Amino acid sequence: MSGRRMPGSCAAALSAALLGTALCLAACVTPPPPPDTGTALSMHGRQEGTAAAKAAVEALLVRGAPDSLARARALAESSGTLAPSDVLVYRWYAVELGRLAYPERLGTAPVVPEPPSGHPWARAFADARTGRIGAPREGADPLELLALASALFRGDSKETTRSAAQALDLLAQTRLESPLADHLRGVIAERSGNLSFARESYVAAFVSAPDCYPALFGAARVLIALGRPQEAVDMLSASRGSFGEMPGWVRLMALALYDSGRYDEAGPYVLRVLREDPLDSRILLVRADMLIRAGDYRQAVPLLDAYGAVDPADRRYLLLRGRVAWEGSRNKDEAMRYFRKLLSIYPEDAETLLAAARVLSQGTAAERGEAYLMAGRVLAKNPADAGALRILLAEEIRRKDWTAALVTLERLRAADPEYKDRAAMHLVYRSAGRVEDAFRVASEWRTAAPDSEEARIAYIRSLIDRKDAAGARDLIARALTEKGSARFRSSLYFLQSLVQPNDEAALNSLRSSLVENVQNLEALTAMYDIYMRQKDAQKARFYLRQALAVAPDDPGLARRREELIRLGLAP
Repeated sequence: MSGRRMPGSCAAALSAALLGTALCLAACVTPPPPPDTGTALSMHGRQEGTAAAKAAVEALLVRGAPDSLARARALAESSGTLAPSDVLVYRWYAVELGRLAYPERLGTAPVVPEPPSGHPWARAFADARTGRIGAPREGADPLELLALASALFRGDSKETTRSAAQALDLLAQTRLESPLADHLRGVIAERSGNLSFARESYVAAFVSAPDCYPALFGAARVLIALGRPQEAVDMLSASRGSFGEMPGWVRLMALALYDSGRYDEAGPYVLRVLREDPLDSRILLVRADMLIRAGDYRQAVPLLDAYGAVDPADRRYLLLRGRVAWEGSRNKDEAMRYFRKLLSIYPEDAETLLAAARVLSQGTAAERGEAYLMAGRVLAKNPADAGALRILLAEEIRRKDWTAALVTLERLRAADPEYKDRAAMHLVYRSAGRVEDAFRVASEWRTAAPDSEEARIAYIRSLIDRKDAAGARDLIARALTEKGSARFRSSLYFLQSLVQPNDEAALNSLRSSLVENVQNLEALTAMYDIYMRQKDAQKARFYLRQALAVAPDDPGLARRREELIRLGLAP
């Protein structure tokens, strides 16, 4: 019925509704009239019997569901009051409507002779088969109106949609129950973008007629479009036994599982669809995305090539192209070409902004600045986006903006309780003056990864920050007697310099640090600081030059460089 409203479509409620409906339908089937006993009827009685038989058959036909169409044929063929010509017309109407509305189940039904060419139903179906209809004629009966509206199965032009809507409005005025009409109202609403009403119409049709599978598919399709794919999965799963072999069901299950992030489960359905229709462009794109997620960029490329011939401006296509260029071959320029094209169409698309920011965050200082701004735009829409917060945090660490980094770190840990980058956490906490938090992180890290050189260095740093020089010296001495990487030993000697009793002892430790790793920035900077403190600007200048060669954009080195320039000693 027009204007029908249904509750939410959770699987349990839907299953209960379907069961109740099925029982109701079974109980309410209109039995065929009793057989003719041979007793003569008056002409008035015959007319009344014929009218009642026609009304019963036409009520079933106007319902439009597969079961009701079959029941209409059986009722007409078993009637003792209908004329043979009426039986023929009703049988033809049931077959014709079934072939249009349910091609997967009824599309191969034998064609029966059509009624006379001038019959209104014949004209209506002739137009409907082309997908192009005009406005309903005045005085059209319910079955003619339903036949006209069935053009929506073949055409989607504005003219056809408008005329079908008029036919359905007139049909609703008859107050005859028609699940198929409810389904067609859903089609019109879906095409116009009114997804909520479309869903209600589809669910109403399917609950009223559980064999009206186009309504089930429409409801699932709309739920996916509404961003509620798990509900679509539940709805489709409840109907697996009845419709699970249908290509439309398989395709929708593939899309619903994919949009739910259940990629492993979606995979077999995706492959089944492509075996049946290798040119299904949307499923091709889904398959390409799944391959990219699995890191199989080589197999994804030909699928993207095929889709690009269909719709090269598609949002998902451009995003995947950019990801393949970056993740598959680290081609920054090509990746950004796709991302910038996409952002020119959808400038505030958060997924694209984040993908582009990840690429730019690996580039020059200017590109990192652009990445920082892009991540900020994502966070303006979703303040808890962990990916954007990671980009902000990495750049704030590079800039040594510890106040901002601390705020971002706390936001990131709140947004992603599983965040476990202990190196970043320790660095930010200790650099922002949160000594005890840094020590806690280092202790947890050391316990979780006792063989990690990074964890051992972080723990010793925290001991020094907590003024436990003796504990730090003991751990450094023991670690220097063990095997370790040159970078690890260089860091140990640097930390040893921090707990030495005087500058000369510290310089000896720093020289040992640089022997192990000549690019140890902390050691080079510390050498500069000691020599400046000793007023030996020439030696300080020597070490600052080496430090600048390692990190030319380091803000701490920039301040030291200005210090030398004021002394007339440009490094």
